[in-house]
Amino acid sequence: RKRERERKRENRETKKGKNRKGLLHTFRNIYKFKKDNIIQIQSPNGTEKLIFPSGQQETKYSDGKIEIVYPDKSTKITYSNGEEKCLYSDGTVVTTDISGQKLILLPNGQKEIHTTAFKRREYPDGTSKTVFNDGRQETIHANGRVRKKDPSGKLIADVLLDVHGNVITNYLVK
Repeated sequence: RKRERERKRENRETKKGKNRKGLLHTFRNIYKFKKDNIIQIQSPNGTEKLIFPSGQQETKYSDGKIEIVYPDKSTKITYSNGEEKCLYSDGTVVTTDISGQKLILLPNGQKEIHTTAFKRREYPDGTSKTVFNDGRQETIHANGRVRKKDPSGKLIADVLLDVHGNVITNYLVK
């Protein structure tokens, strides 16, 4: 009875103010902020959800995880350890670990890896292209051909390697 009286008093107090508070039978607190038209839902398990007029929804879990669902249904999840995962509506998935390294999975089967030292794109056929922070570039084709460029873009190596890494053909030698 005491809890019920406290809830009734809280409801009266919030009705007097600019914000409204409601209570569902599941004992979740629901607030509606008139000025911004934002709805806040607090659950007994510590989960808090914000619903914005744009359709964006932010959920904060008791373990520290935060999930944001945007109006286009793209989703961003931030874990308590700092890792992030973004799921875009076109099927692209971007994962960022605590060191800042990104892994981007594209719907066409390509994969990108971004580190502090380089950016690499890997293609479904096995080809990979790497650009290093100093401007050097390296392309490794699925057939074993390796092309390297210096920071100015000058081709410095163009070879075909066998499966053991031995040079079969050097395309720079004339």
